[in-house]
Amino acid sequence: MSDFNGLGTALITPFRDNRIDLDALAVLVERQVSAQVDFLVVLGTTGEASTLSQEEIQAVIAKVLDVNAGRLPVVLGIFGGNNTDAVVQKMESYPLSGIDALLSVTPHYNRPSQQGLLAHYKALNQAATRPIIMYNVPKRTGVNLSATTVQELARTCDNIVGIKEASGDMWQGAQMIRDCPKDFLITSGDDQSALPLLSLGAKGIISVISNAYPEEFASLVRFAMEDDYRQARAQHQLLLDIHPYLYAQSNPAGIKACLSHMGLCTSDVRLPLVPLSRNLSEGLEEAMLTVRQKSA
Repeated sequence: MSDFNGLGTALITPFRDNRIDLDALAVLVERQVSAQVDFLVVLGTTGEASTLSQEEIQAVIAKVLDVNAGRLPVVLGIFGGNNTDAVVQKMESYPLSGIDALLSVTPHYNRPSQQGLLAHYKALNQAATRPIIMYNVPKRTGVNLSATTVQELARTCDNIVGIKEASGDMWQGAQMIRDCPKDFLITSGDDQSALPLLSLGAKGIISVISNAYPEEFASLVRFAMEDDYRQARAQHQLLLDIHPYLYAQSNPAGIKACLSHMGLCTSDVRLPLVPLSRNLSEGLEEAMLTVRQKSA
């Protein structure tokens, strides 16, 4: 799974007047490719997939694949849900030409036990026609995929090749890194705690902030993976004051405001989300100015 080591950007879906802005999406994808990130993640949480129609989902996938033109591996993030049978059916029937791996978040709302999570992912493993990267984000789903459960899935499921670990629990992350097979992908799913998890042996991150700062965050990840923590810390400190604004309201309101300040797209999100508040947006703009001054 070396294709998914390093930095993967969880792409936003830009809107204008509540319609997908495919031109802005093309610019954003080309910017990621030019920055030499390692892979793209399409239509995850940051891509607001839950608010898109099937026709819109297909339009986003088609645009990303067209602009990317095979230059970077692509992970598709629409294979989560709290109905295992429905996720299995989607995996078995969904057109996946051009897609290299699937991102599958833990079931939300019904809060299965660890045995339920094991059974859920084993069912997905049987149905998968592409490698699966699990996604553990308990703050959103209400359930945590434990290190012990991840270890069992890593050892018994050939199609489950990694996990995006976004619990923020460094002890749990360290357990996963220590106990899972060495070729199993442990990647961070939390920008703010990425550097500590990388220092423990994680193989990369699926990032939100890299939508706006791909070169800077790619440098952080590469320095850390080369054990050059002096320079990795410098990149971490450079972006430190941006992070709180990105998550002060539900993602992706913050990163879209950031990209709007850069002139790359509007700050529009779809209900039930709303754009970043004026006060937060102004604070974010000041923090971005500081980054530009320090980078000059």
